[in-house]
Amino acid sequence: MTRETTTARAGLIEKDWPSIIARFGAGDQTVSYPVSEADMAADARFWSEVLSGYGVGPGSRVLVCSSGMEIGWTIPVRDAIGHLNGVVCPVEAWGWDARRFELFCRRLTPDVLLGANRANIDGMAGIVEPSEGLSAVEHLLVHPDAVDPLLDAGISRPGIVVWLGPAAGVSLADGSGIGFDESQWTIDDEDGELVVSSKGNRAADFDRQRTGVAGHVETTAAGPRIVLDELG
Repeated sequence: MTRETTTARAGLIEKDWPSIIARFGAGDQTVSYPVSEADMAADARFWSEVLSGYGVGPGSRVLVCSSGMEIGWTIPVRDAIGHLNGVVCPVEAWGWDARRFELFCRRLTPDVLLGANRANIDGMAGIVEPSEGLSAVEHLLVHPDAVDPLLDAGISRPGIVVWLGPAAGVSLADGSGIGFDESQWTIDDEDGELVVSSKGNRAADFDRQRTGVAGHVETTAAGPRIVLDELG
C-alpha cells in the first residue's frame, strides 16, 4: 500500500469523507474500507463495556499490542480506555519490540494485556519465561496464535481477541465466550468460515463478508458466541 494507491482508493468512496481508511485480509482477498468518526465512536462504546467488565477504570493500565495496519480495530480500543480514564501502554505487535513488551509487562504491571500475538510471546521467551514475564498481568486477551505458546509456558487458557474482517470478537468478562458488538454487526458462518454483515449507518456496508477465520456461531442464553476452530 502506497500513498498513491491509498489516495486512489479514497477517491472511490461515495459517502462522506471518512476518518481513516482501514484494511483487512480474508484468504486471497484484501479489502480497504472507510471508517467514520461515528463508526469509531460506536466501536469505542462497545469496547468501553467490554473493558469495564474487566475492571478497567481510572488509573487502570491497559497494554495494547498492535501494528499500524490494525488501526481500524485498535483506535476505538484506545479511545475506550481514555473514556474510562485508564492509561494506554502501546507496544508493537512484532517480535523486534520484545524488549519493550517484556519491560512494560514487568514494570507497569498492566491490569489488562490486549492484542498480543505469537510474535510477542516468542519474543518475550527469548528474554524471560512468559510465565514469569506475564505474572503481574491480571487479564490476558490475546490473538488465537498466542494461545498455544502461553499454554506451553504453563499459563492458564487466556481470553481471546480476534479480528473478523471489519469487526472484532473478544472474550467477555462474564465467561460466556467470545462476543461481538451485536448493535453494529451480524456474524454467521458459511462453509466453516465466519462471515460478517454490517448493521446501522456505517461508512462501509458489508453483506456476508468473508473473514478468512474458521469457526461457527453458537446461540446461547447470553447471546451469539463465536467458536474458533483454531482453538479446538
